[in-house]
Parts: sequence; structure tokens; C-alpha cells
Amino acid sequence: MKKVFMILPLLALLGCSGGEQKKSKSVAAETKTDVVKLIDEVPEPSEPCVEISVKGVKIDECSFPDEAFRNFVLAKEYGKDGYLAQEEVDTIKVLNCEDAGIRKLKGIEFCTALTELNGMDNRLLSLDLSQNLALKKLFCSGNVISKLDISKNVALTGLYCYDNQLDTLDLSNNKALADLTCWGNQLASLDLSHNLDLTTLDCSKNQLPVLDVSLNKKLTSLDCAKNQIDSLNLSKNVALTRFLCDDNNFTKLDLNKNVALTEVYCSGNKIATLNVTKNKALLALDCAKNELTTLDVTKNEKLRVLTCYRNSLQTLDLSGNPMLTVLNCKNNQIDSLDVSKNAKLTRCIK
Repeated sequence: MKKVFMILPLLALLGCSGGEQKKSKSVAAETKTDVVKLIDEVPEPSEPCVEISVKGVKIDECSFPDEAFRNFVLAKEYGKDGYLAQEEVDTIKVLNCEDAGIRKLKGIEFCTALTELNGMDNRLLSLDLSQNLALKKLFCSGNVISKLDISKNVALTGLYCYDNQLDTLDLSNNKALADLTCWGNQLASLDLSHNLDLTTLDCSKNQLPVLDVSLNKKLTSLDCAKNQIDSLNLSKNVALTRFLCDDNNFTKLDLNKNVALTEVYCSGNKIATLNVTKNKALLALDCAKNELTTLDVTKNEKLRVLTCYRNSLQTLDLSGNPMLTVLNCKNNQIDSLDVSKNAKLTRCIK
């Protein structure tokens, strides 16, 4: 016989009371313009109405009010009989409902054993994961989420919430977080002081004026491009292998401690000097559209791609770059360029 759900806890989880205030907002993307209207079309029960029986919780308009999500669950093996029993809930570890036209994930609170949720590219305005305490990976990008509370999800190691409308993101309780991708939001600040296990960070395309990663010593990849940052201390991030800070307001960039770097992309800033002589592992360097008057790459023997156009370089010595395959150094003040030592060069724009 299937186990019976405890009624009181389930009713508390459901919160099926009426009077939920609807928020209207404008959305820039054409595919998201009518999201609020669509949300309002989903009826909210006026009182608790979840049906509990010996079969478990009934999968209906009350427990799963969003039709698309309800049909998604009903189509699964565990939902075919129209009920969710406890032993079935315990088997739901991964839920992939990407691009399913879902407006609300109400009902996700029943999946208490869930460790990975993919709700990308739907029409979600909000996401309540307060009962999904086992969650380790959350993919919720490509929605219109403006608030995301993950304070109860302390087991999270991966958060992928890019391309939403977040203006704040509290990560203070997510100390296990290793991967964070939050680009394409409206973040004006980002506190990473509690996330000491962070290895990958992509916070590009936000509104960040400052970024402190001094405590994130395990970082190997950092992308903070297209923000409003004018300086960044990377002296503690010695494990960094990939760094992107394109299209910010940097006037200087100190990479002397980051000897493990293989990729650096810092174009579109106001950098006047750039020292990469200690970055001997560099494979790719993009420092275009800056204010450089000199650039020494003679120590970067492994360099394969160099993009340094639209600076004020007068000379460029490539004799120490035998592995170079791609070069773009146009729109500088270089009178002559010797590429006789660059036998592997396949593309050269000068």
C-alpha cells in the first residue's frame, strides 16, 4: 500500500489561500510582454483544497495550478495515476521542465528530494524553493524573475539564473556554491564574501560598479564584462585561468599574481598600461580598444591569439610568439610589422 501524505504539513506547503497580489510590469523582450496577463489567467483557489487520500496528493488545479506544469507532471511515470505518493516523491531527484511554457512552478514544494531543477526558458515571475532543501543545482535562466530567495537552499553548488530581471541576489547562506552564472540581470551589487568555494563566476551584463573577489581564492574562471567596474583586485585569485572584463571602465589592470591565466579579455576599457610578462601560460589575449602605447608579449611563447587593435601602439615585437595563429593589430600607429618568426600565423589583420 502506498504511504499517505501528512495532511497538515502539505496544506502548510501549499498556501492555497486567495488574495495573492498580482504585480504588473513591463518586459523588454517581445516573448515576455504578456507574462503578467498570462499569470493572472491561472485561477487561485480561495481556500485550501488539496485532496489527500491513501494514494497521495492529487495532481489537480489546486496542487498544481499551472496547467503546463500540471500536464508535465501528469505525463511522467510517477504522475500517470493522477496522484503523487511519498515513495514516488522520494524518487524525483532531477526535474527538467525547460521551455515548457510554464508560468508558475507551484507544486514543486512536494518534490522534497529534488537535487536538480531545470526551469529555464519559461515564463516564471517568481520561484518558491523553500521546501526543496536537498537542491544542489538550479537552472532558472531565461525567465522574468525579479526576486529569488534561495536562503533555505544551503546545499546549492550550482546556480544558473542568468537572463532574468534580478536587481538583488542574496547568497549569504549558500556557502557550498561553486558555480554562479547570473549575467544579464540588473544587479547593482554582489556580495560573494560567504561563497569561499566559488570556482566559476559569470556576472557580466549587469550594473555592478564594484566587485570584490578577494575572498574567493578558488576562482578559476571570472567574467565581469559589460558592467561599470573601474578597478579589480585579483592578487588573491592565483588559481584564475580565465578572466574577462570587457567593456567596463578599467584604467589599469594588474595580473602579476595570476600566472596561471590562459585567457584574458579586457577590450573596451581605458587601460593605458598592461603587463603580461609574468603570464607565460597565456594562450589568448584580447586588449583591443584601450589606450595602450606599448605592449610586451615577448615572454608569452604559448600565445596563439592576439587582438590589440584600436590602441596607440607604435611597435609590436612578435619574435617570441612562435605559436601565434591569429593576429589583429589594425588601427594602431605601427609602421612596420615583422612576422617572419610566426610560421603558424593563419590570420593577420594589420
